[in-house]
Amino acid sequence: MLFISYFQKGNYHTSKTIKISFLCLLVIFIFSMSAFSQILNIEKAKIPRDSAVYLFSNGAISWRIFNRSAAADDPVKFFGLNGNINVGYFSKKHSYQWLNSLDYLVINENPFTSFAFSHFRINFMRSQKISYELFSQGQYDLWRGLKWRIIGGGGLRMMLFNEHKTSLILGTGIFYENETWKIPNTENELINVNALKSSTYVTFRTDLKEYLSFNMINYYQIGRDDVFNRMRQRWSVDANFNVKLSAHFDFKVSFSAAYENRPIVPITKFIYTLSNGIQYRLEGKND
Repeated sequence: MLFISYFQKGNYHTSKTIKISFLCLLVIFIFSMSAFSQILNIEKAKIPRDSAVYLFSNGAISWRIFNRSAAADDPVKFFGLNGNINVGYFSKKHSYQWLNSLDYLVINENPFTSFAFSHFRINFMRSQKISYELFSQGQYDLWRGLKWRIIGGGGLRMMLFNEHKTSLILGTGIFYENETWKIPNTENELINVNALKSSTYVTFRTDLKEYLSFNMINYYQIGRDDVFNRMRQRWSVDANFNVKLSAHFDFKVSFSAAYENRPIVPITKFIYTLSNGIQYRLEGKND
């Protein structure tokens, strides 16, 4: 998978550091595994700490297609597509982010996985200790039965700590959510639910070394839906560990998980993924 990003230029580590980074890569790769899920993390992009005008973008796309089987008269046809594109603009006062992702898998012309989301967020007065956010998102997850989920809302974003290459941020707000689910074991019976929910998140970022960085975001959302008239809670976490291998290559390990206590339809309450990969980074300058 190929990633392209625009970030600030910086000094790069020595050949000795590169050897250490590759060793870390090997160890992490041996003990890594993967499973499917998608948790939104708005803090993955390394945002500059000053008030300079800044633009970043990153994207990735990969696909696979084949027909393999043990029997000549029973071929297995496989097609998979995965991609994402993220764009952000940070002016001296405000920031704008647009994040998009798609995951599609078909086996023998039967959709196995079909997931996508598009998220847009504005952070007003971003350099202040207390700033303001507006956000909207659309998504679907056909494998789990989610036909669509549309949300819109806003809130406060508070910088609790931001020193020595480490930051801690608390965000809180409210949003309106409309979602439609397909009831399992039915032809196409749907259920639509609306809810006003509160949302709280905590994000932590730190540069451990010149070539090591870590970021994590935790969400907690709660609200009462209008169909079952009951409180529903949703918790999610996304953590990313980054090893800079050279001037343009990084190795990333990501873990994400989500739990919903009362799903609208009977599905797995807890989902997670652990993944790793190589990232290519194209350096750029501030305006």
